[in-house]
Amino acid sequence: MKEILPIGKATEDAILDAAGYLNNHRALADVEDGCKPSYRRMIWAALQFPKGELQPSVQLINRMASYHPHSLDGCTGLLASMVRSGIMTGKGSFGFTSILGDEKPAAAPRYTKTRLSDLWYNSISPLMQCIEKVESPVGPLECKKIGVVFPLCLSFRGLVAGIGFGISTVYPNFSPKSLYLAYKNNNPNLLEPNINILIDKKNSELDKLWTKGKGRVIYSYKVSPYTSEDGKKGFLFEGDTDIFTPNLKKIYKLVEAGHVFVEDMTDAKGPKLFIGLVSGRGITLQDLEKLCRQCCWDGTTYQLNVTSGETCFRIPLQSWLDYTYKNYIKLLNDVTAKKMEKLKFDLEVQLAIPKIAEIILNNPKVTDKEIIDKTGYSKEIIGEVLKKPLSLLRKKDTSEKIKELKEKINELKKFDPEEYTKNLVEKL
Repeated sequence: MKEILPIGKATEDAILDAAGYLNNHRALADVEDGCKPSYRRMIWAALQFPKGELQPSVQLINRMASYHPHSLDGCTGLLASMVRSGIMTGKGSFGFTSILGDEKPAAAPRYTKTRLSDLWYNSISPLMQCIEKVESPVGPLECKKIGVVFPLCLSFRGLVAGIGFGISTVYPNFSPKSLYLAYKNNNPNLLEPNINILIDKKNSELDKLWTKGKGRVIYSYKVSPYTSEDGKKGFLFEGDTDIFTPNLKKIYKLVEAGHVFVEDMTDAKGPKLFIGLVSGRGITLQDLEKLCRQCCWDGTTYQLNVTSGETCFRIPLQSWLDYTYKNYIKLLNDVTAKKMEKLKFDLEVQLAIPKIAEIILNNPKVTDKEIIDKTGYSKEIIGEVLKKPLSLLRKKDTSEKIKELKEKINELKKFDPEEYTKNLVEKL
């Protein structure tokens, strides 16, 4: 008979169960790879399609639905964000925000096409053979994590946020290359944004973020004196709009008073905004510069709250980078060991072909056991030889293939996972 609980206890248990699920399986990035489950499932779904082939975005999202137990309404925005971040490659409109703050949403997924970018496919796909697969909430197997050098959520072009039960977080934005340099030199002042924008390192709390997992980061646009083609003086804002757009409330008051004007000068090189001075209207260029610099920055205190899948905690940035980097190197070593094992097995097979072929051609009715007794080769090697076409067995000469396999083995012995990772990060 099922135990009957007091309403207060039953409610408490239900809230704790729901909160634990929300925090550990939806809202926060996983400490293993910096992915929320939806991010990981989007990438896992993309890996199921042929490399390099654009697919209708709606098909990718539907494939994701076979692993993802939640509403897919937000997946269009997630997919668009991945395209803008270079993780995915796309054809069609994936939305943008103008420097004036106007938002254009991504087109419906039935109108766009997407695929995993070649760089991310090549860096993630080979590692999947050594990554644990688990049953998804919906049923089919999914990957438990993604093999990435550094937490993925830190390098999205926009800020990744997570709102859980009693815990929320916004992850700062840094480029993979700067994360690598900061990690290798243990110096958070080497951190740089992953977009065309600046970090005010003097007034930010990068050291606190690095050692405590909580600190203020101030992002700002580049502001420089500018003279328009018609001779109007003022200041030019330059910077990507993925994190924030300038707060122009005070500027617009001056526009209404006729003191300044605003011109969107965005071009192929990126978002640009010109604040020009209307001559003879009672405001100096120095006053305008001061005002421009006041509205072109954003300062937020970031907390690196993550989940292990069982519990939530805050992690210092240095510790998080160290954890994911070492996991990635281990994955590379595991994959290399598997490749080496396969190459050595293939070499043994090629070395065995002439001797086994001689026995088979002289006695077509010979049994596997008799071959084992005569040669000493394992059942696996003999079985692989017997899969070869008869024409190859008659040829017997496998010297070219043996040479090729030995070269591959020697090349693999030279593989340096840390050097490979360094070169990979340079491209991300």
